Amino acid sequence: MFKIYHCPRRYKHQVKTFFSKPRRERRAQMKLQRQIHHRQRRELRLALLLRDGRQCAACGRMDCLLTIDHVVPISRGGLTRMENLQLLCAACNESKGAWIMDFREV
Repeated sequence: MFKIYHCPRRYKHQVKTFFSKPRRERRAQMKLQRQIHHRQRRELRLALLLRDGRQCAACGRMDCLLTIDHVVPISRGGLTRMENLQLLCAACNESKGAWIMDFREV
């Protein structure tokens, strides 16, 4: 049903280089990731809703509050890109935490 990425080969280099930087640089990188222009966030959200069919990727519910979740969290070096985002309901997003889990169908 879902994939758990503990440290797959394609993310290994990205996570390793992120944590090898000093804390000051990591915080600066995370701050830049969060500063996406409002219009870009709106367009990204609409594209994500269309891509995932307005349902939770983990449980499939449609009648709940959907949130955008990063497969690889920003705190672990993930980027705010379409291929790193998934829609999760609030309960599934809270239970996922900072784990690297991809609930989307591959």
